Order: sequence, then C-alpha cells, then structure tokens
Amino acid sequence: MTFNLSAVPAFQPQPLLPGWRSDRAPPVVFAVTGLILAAGVMPGFHWHDTAEFGAVASRLSLSHPPGHPLHALTTRAVLDLPLGDLAFRANVASSVCLAFALSVFARVLGVLAPGLSWFERFVFASWPVVFPVVFLQGIRAEVYALNLLVTLGVAYCVVELRPLEGGRFFVALALLVGLGLGNHSLLIAALAPIVVWRAARSKLRLRAWLLALAAGLLGASSYVYLPLRASAGGDVGWGRPETLAAFVDTVLARDWHKNLASAGSTGLDLWENALGITGLLAAQPGLVVATGAALLFGWALLRRPGTRARIAALALSGACLLATRFFYPFDENNPDLGGYFAPALFAWVGTFAVAFAELAPRVRPVLSLLLLLAAAVSVADVDPGQRRGSRAAEVLSNTLVDEVPPRGVLVTSDYSTWFQSWAQHDFAGARPDVAVLFRGRVEQAWHISRVSSVHPEVAALMSTFPASFDRPGIRFENGVEWARLGALAARLRPAGLTLALHGPTKLPPAAPPVPTTDVDTRWTQTFRFALLAEHCLNSVPKDALCARKAIDAARAYLPAVGDEWLDALEAALTAALPPE
Repeated sequence: MTFNLSAVPAFQPQPLLPGWRSDRAPPVVFAVTGLILAAGVMPGFHWHDTAEFGAVASRLSLSHPPGHPLHALTTRAVLDLPLGDLAFRANVASSVCLAFALSVFARVLGVLAPGLSWFERFVFASWPVVFPVVFLQGIRAEVYALNLLVTLGVAYCVVELRPLEGGRFFVALALLVGLGLGNHSLLIAALAPIVVWRAARSKLRLRAWLLALAAGLLGASSYVYLPLRASAGGDVGWGRPETLAAFVDTVLARDWHKNLASAGSTGLDLWENALGITGLLAAQPGLVVATGAALLFGWALLRRPGTRARIAALALSGACLLATRFFYPFDENNPDLGGYFAPALFAWVGTFAVAFAELAPRVRPVLSLLLLLAAAVSVADVDPGQRRGSRAAEVLSNTLVDEVPPRGVLVTSDYSTWFQSWAQHDFAGARPDVAVLFRGRVEQAWHISRVSSVHPEVAALMSTFPASFDRPGIRFENGVEWARLGALAARLRPAGLTLALHGPTKLPPAAPPVPTTDVDTRWTQTFRFALLAEHCLNSVPKDALCARKAIDAARAYLPAVGDEWLDALEAALTAALPPE
C-alpha cells in the first residue's frame, strides 16, 4: 500500500486560479512571511540610507533624488501606529510591504504556472523571504520593499491581461506604473519592455487606453508632493524643488546620478561584474538548489515547448532589471544591490515554478516539501550580517554629535552619518543646538536654505566654505577628498572620532567590541579608522601616535584576515618613525 501525496487536498492541482476571496495561498503567505519578517525587524535606524527614509517620512520631507514621494507617504502612515519607537515603525513599514508583495506573488504564480496546488504556490511565493538580499529589504526603512509590492502588482496585471478584454487590468496596470514611478522610477522603467509588449498585444478599445492614461497620470501625480513639501522638514531633507528646473532635476535624479556615473567610470570590468552578480544571485537559494533549478529549466525548454514563451518573458524581465546596476562596479557589501536585484530573483523563482508545474503530479508534492524544508532551514542564515540586532550606527552617530561643543557645527563627510543625524534630531530630539552639514553639498543653495531655517548663523558661513569654518566649535567627520579644504586640511587634528582645527588633540577612543558577524559595522569602522590613520600620516607634522591607534582600531574591526590598505599604512607609519 502506498500513500499518494497528490491526493491530499493541499497538493491537488488547480488548473483554474480561484478568486481572491477563495484563494488560500495569499493569506497564508502573508501570515507566515509576516511573522518571519517581524522577528527580524531592525530595532532602530542602521547604516546607509535607512535613517534618512525614516526621518524624511516622519517630517514628510524629501529624501535624496528623485525624492521618493510615495515611500514617504506610505511610511508616514505606519509611523502613527503605536509600535515601538519611530525608527522601528519606519522599518516595520517595509515588512508590511514585503509581506503583501509575496502574497501578490502567489497570485502571479497561479497564472504563470497553472496546475500548481495552493500549497505549492505558498511554498514558491514564500521562498524569497529567506533570500538574504530580499529579507534585508523587509527589515529596514527603504524604498525596495514598496517597489517589490508595486512591481509584483504590475506583474499580476500583465499576466492577467487578455486580448480584447481585461480592460480593468490594463487600467490597474497603468495606475501601478504611475505609482511605481513615484517610488523608484528606474526600477519601474526597467519593466517597460515587457509592459509595452503586453500592451501592444492587448488589442483593447480606445476607452480602455484613455482610462489607462488617466490612471497612469493619477499614479504619477504623487510627484506633486515634491513642490508642495519642498520647504518642509527644516534641515531634515534633500533639495528644495520649488522651481520647474529644480523639480525636473529632482525627478530625473541628476544630482544623484552624478555620483553613480563617477563610480561607474573608474575601473569597470564587465566580466568581473557578471561573475559577482551571478555568484550573489546563486547564493540566495543556495548553489545546490540553483543548479537543480537550472537543470529543470533546461528540461522544460527542451521537453515542454509550451513553457518557452513564459520562460522567455520572465528571462527578459529579469535581464532588464539586472541591467539597472550591471554597468556599475559590483560591491557585495552594498545592501542596495539586493534592492535592485530582488525583482530579478522573483522572475527567477517564477521561471522555476513554471518548469516545476510540468513535473508529474506524484513527484511535485515530495519536491515541494523538500523545498519548504530547505527554506525553513535557511531561516537561520537569513541575516548573515546580523543587522537585525545591531545598534552600532546609533552609538557612532551619538558619539560624533556629542563631541561637538554647545551650539557648534558637525560637518559630516559620509551620507550615512548625515542621515543618522537627521534621525537623531527627529526621533530622539538629540542635540538640537548642533547644526549638522554634509561636506559634499555644503555650498549648494538648497542645503544653505534648509540650514538657515534652523541655524541661520551657520547658514551665513556656508557660501564661503571652507575659509569661514576656521573657528572653534566646529568638528569635521573624517572622510575623503580633503584637498577641497586647501590649507586647512593639514591643520585638522583628532578630537576623538572627529577632527578639529582648534583645541587640543584628543586620541580616538578604543574600538568597542562588535560581534564578528556584524559585517556592516565592521567594514564601516575599518574604513573610518583607516582614513583617520591616513590623515594622521598626511598631517603636518605627522601624528604617529594617532596613526598607530587608528591602525590598531581598524585591524580590530577588520572582518577579514589581512588588508592591503592597512598593510600600506603600517609601512608608512614605520617609515615615519625615527630610527631607534
């Protein structure tokens, strides 16, 4: 006597996708993935842009170009919920978006791979939550979880669109595209080939096209938020798009893309990029599963011709999404890569599901249970960087601001530190007497205007930076490109973790213990202390004691064995010391 799993109701194929109300998969996906994400939500703001998006949403201000108005509005709605502090609530907003996105994915799979049981759709739709790069987008305040929700909504409308009918899906598709442009325009624009191809084949009536145009404009109207809130937030916010030219520059993200273009113009190796991206993507499900999926794709393409069009469409969509970051140097430590590549991973899972649905019904239940088991085991490794328990970013931000004298100025050198100061000001009301500037934008009119609304006496100095900053009470965060300060750069002396032009030298504090697995903090602090050592060796006269302490701190944080930069600094320090 044998037990046939395919006879169990949960595993019975569903050739026709049930309606939303009677479909079991989406609510189960939402409940399970929501619990997984809730267990891992970051307790506060983190490195990178996380602090920015929380603080901007709190004040309904503007984040870096293109402003991300839809994200600010949706996150602000969650900030009113009585859950923890404001930083935690901002992170929870991403968890809710990602759980909803995975629920929509369950519906997409039902159309792409007809015949899958509701349980099999639950397994495939929930699976991406244990991919580390996807999980990260659901536990921190960022635009990528909301982008996944909009993207999968677009995907659902695309697969449901039928020639000569489905006008409501076409209108919904246009609305979602418009909304997506108000959140992350580049990633939504990457879907253009598949959306245009599907729309061209729709053969819909003129009325549907006109309604779709109106819906698209309605969705994109979230950008009206930019001029309406251009002066909101005080010194918390990026840009002031009050003129048409400034509005266009913000929407097109010209200021932000200059940074990316600069990074992409140096040392780009497309082959290295391809290898790095392939390795990153394969590591998400695991090499064994990725290899098995590749073999299944090949089998489906050769033996099941009916799957070829769907697999080709998914592959095209994935390739367009990967292209958004393919032509910039690959950096595995950049968490934004996961945000850009996550939609492509969903396309890959969709391809896997299409091929899986072609297997014999008696085989599929066993394989789906094995896949569920593999996903359950992967939960333990879903956060290899231990980001969910780290509050090191808050500690560093507080330390830097606390070193500033009363009514002083902190000139930050890193975007992340600047954003963290926003969160400290907004969430905790910390040191409102301190003006925090960003050195890379200190002379721009919008930065001066924002600072003038809170610290007019500091704003009066910004247009003549750096000469006007040669005074007590001003601290500089260590960073790069000190040549812009001219003669002042060589005079900067350590004042703890900050640098100062006036006052006694104060060596940086000893490196506090950080868990080995907290890779974000370790790489960030290694870089910071290495820069400090380099500055101490370049100052006039050289500060060997400071360089020694900074190198030791950098090595204490280093998450790997050996580092060429630190070795070179060690050699420079040895050469600078007088002979014994």
